[in-house]
Amino acid sequence: MIRFSALKKSLAVCLTVMACHAFAEPDEAKVLNLKRNSATDLTMTGSLSQNVYHEEEYQADYTVSIPYEEEETYQEAVPYTVSVPYTDYVTDYRSEYQCHNVTHYRQECHQVTHYRQQCHNEVQCHTVPGDQTCHDVTECGTNVHGQPICKTRRVCEQGSSQQRCDNRQVCSNEPYSEQECRNEPYSEQECGNVQVPYQREVTRYRDETRYNYVTKTRMVTKYRQETRCC
Repeated sequence: MIRFSALKKSLAVCLTVMACHAFAEPDEAKVLNLKRNSATDLTMTGSLSQNVYHEEEYQADYTVSIPYEEEETYQEAVPYTVSVPYTDYVTDYRSEYQCHNVTHYRQECHQVTHYRQQCHNEVQCHTVPGDQTCHDVTECGTNVHGQPICKTRRVCEQGSSQQRCDNRQVCSNEPYSEQECRNEPYSEQECGNVQVPYQREVTRYRDETRYNYVTKTRMVTKYRQETRCC
């Protein structure tokens, strides 16, 4: 008769897979071979082992968003239009009698003296001295001892003068008169009615948009977090 011992139980309650792997599993002996011969006893015993796990329930909380209605107060801007006065300036004209000097021009002519160069040919004569001629003159005499002495000196004589005439161009500035005319300014007073601009104030109006803030209420959907099980 083969008698099996109670199975070894290594129960580990695991909440997570990682926690289960943290424990080492014990060795198993699922197969047992028994051999009997004439020398063995009639009764043979042996043991088998197996790792057995069981499931256990556990609770886990979770969060859900629950919608709910709530009254909310808010400010609403309500536009309205108002007429706002403002000051503007316009240009008007009034008639005034005024006098002022006016410059006019009139043509005036008068004689003006100018100068112009005039040239003519004329014969100009002048005296030219004659050529000079020179010769040696020897003079002899006696000295205090009664001995003859001679000296030679050079004597020059001026030849007779001659008249020489040349044709030359002679120019001079000769005055002459001519009439010149130009516009000369002159002033005279003119009077009359003129339109004089002036500024005057006027009141105008423009529309402006303004706002009144009104308190109102409305229902809005909000959410709250609730923890539930399981």
